[in-house]
Amino acid sequence: MKEHPELSSKDIAALITSLTEGKSFTEKYFAGVILDYCSKEQRTFAPKHFEYWLNQVECWAEVDSLCT
Repeated sequence: MKEHPELSSKDIAALITSLTEGKSFTEKYFAGVILDYCSKEQRTFAPKHFEYWLNQVECWAEVDSLCT
């Protein structure tokens, strides 16, 4: 994400939403990985986004990835 500073927090939120709505563990897990690589400016999300994303994940690894 640091290589793509042009991506706005809105763009990142749409990507994370898409990944958390995915069917596979890998998609949901990588939503958290992408969040970790975002710049501070790219991570300015409304709390409602986190609530929605957390409602899409199931196992501890998906939750942990998203929250870390």
